[in-house]
Amino acid sequence: MDVQAYLKRIGLEQAPSPDREGMRALHEKHLLSVPFENLAIHAGEPTPLEDRALFEKVVARHRGGFCYELNGAFRWLLRAIGVDCHFVSAEVSKGNGEYTPPFDHMAILIPGDVPLVADVGFGDSFRYPLWLVPDRVQDEEGRSYRFVRQGEHWLLQQRILSGEWSDQFRFTIEPVEYAAFDGMWSFHYDSPASHFRKAPLATLATPDGRITLSGSKFIETKLDGMRTEQPVDSDQAFDTVLVDRFGISSWRA
Repeated sequence: MDVQAYLKRIGLEQAPSPDREGMRALHEKHLLSVPFENLAIHAGEPTPLEDRALFEKVVARHRGGFCYELNGAFRWLLRAIGVDCHFVSAEVSKGNGEYTPPFDHMAILIPGDVPLVADVGFGDSFRYPLWLVPDRVQDEEGRSYRFVRQGEHWLLQQRILSGEWSDQFRFTIEPVEYAAFDGMWSFHYDSPASHFRKAPLATLATPDGRITLSGSKFIETKLDGMRTEQPVDSDQAFDTVLVDRFGISSWRA
């Protein structure tokens, strides 16, 4: 791990202290610098789930990725600066009380007297690591989150603008490694049923909201819910937005 290269990638000059305040800074900087994107899936260029390959993609090639890639690279960075952490298997809510299969999403658990949950690979989600405690409302600017215990699972919920709680994903806390995610990783790269194969996507947090390039639209969303859309009507226009707003170039096969 070239820690300095990784820190430069996310706009930090030196590693923060391996405590919660340090993790807050590291987590937010990552989300503001490294986009969630599925472009390699559409280019047919899978990245193996292996620390060095993920570092090469995210840092050396200045790319983003989806959950396995982003949280995989981030875990290696955390461990390199002295943070004890491990992957956990998560299932994403379908919004109707049902969930995707185990290992459909990867998150990171930081053990301790009060554990922390980190996740830089879920797109539009929490900016800072969250305390893993039941029913405690944890506020961010424009957002609130809580964990609800459901047997062996922990369910992450987000309070939406209406004031209601929306299920995000649930997970177990047992440590797992890359190999456990191989089946779902292959599904998302290879299966027409994967939602990641429907359209090229890149999305990145901004200080006051989020920018998203999805199919033929460029969308800017503010934390207060304000939203604007612009059409993206050609491959050339799509690639220009990728370069100008996400710092991504040369992704097509």
